[in-house]
Amino acid sequence: MKYSFITALVSIYMMALATATAQTEAVIPIRAQIAALSLDQTLDDLTYRQGQSFEPLFIPNAAPSNAYDYEGPPTLYFYQGSPVDLETTPPVASVQLPESGKFLLLFIPQEKGTYRVTALPNSATDFPENSFRFFNLCDFAVAGALNDDKFKLEPRSQDVVSFEIGNRPKLTVQLATARDDNWKLVYRSKWDFTNGQRVNVFFVPDELQPSGIRIRRYYELAPVEETE
Repeated sequence: MKYSFITALVSIYMMALATATAQTEAVIPIRAQIAALSLDQTLDDLTYRQGQSFEPLFIPNAAPSNAYDYEGPPTLYFYQGSPVDLETTPPVASVQLPESGKFLLLFIPQEKGTYRVTALPNSATDFPENSFRFFNLCDFAVAGALNDDKFKLEPRSQDVVSFEIGNRPKLTVQLATARDDNWKLVYRSKWDFTNGQRVNVFFVPDELQPSGIRIRRYYELAPVEETE
């Protein structure tokens, strides 16, 4: 009986130690560089918590925001303005950063002034120059071609397509959608492109468009990665 009692105490102690260790590991701070993107509106009154202060976050409508430095817990919280009392002022959005690094935060409006935020890896390795990063926000598949480079996106998926731009200032772009397993060509155009750029492209469902989708493009220069 005495042996069982001691064994039980040791087991409880080891469980408590493991829990404390896990909790300690869960709050290890990370260091990240974040930029943000809003599809349909300028967001000019957001802040994010940085230690004990609140840093302003300005997100323009037509391009990714400037890069902001963040150091803190992996869960990043966003607020409307600078809250005085966190207990009575809930965040309007939050996102879990998986690790230290560079991320693009995609803000999508939800109900009651809140946002769903998705963290996308945004280094030059994850999203290199001369690349298109496609996001299919539709409930149907979208396939396309950039000149001779083809791609296909399942519903609610994303993919990065890299290519050799050469000396062609314009790209021939074709898109088709699949509804009820029937593919239909819905878009054909030429897109400007400059060597060294990268582009985020969103396919958004829009029944008011003849194609059934709305296309939003955001051009930027790929970042120059620091070397060790």
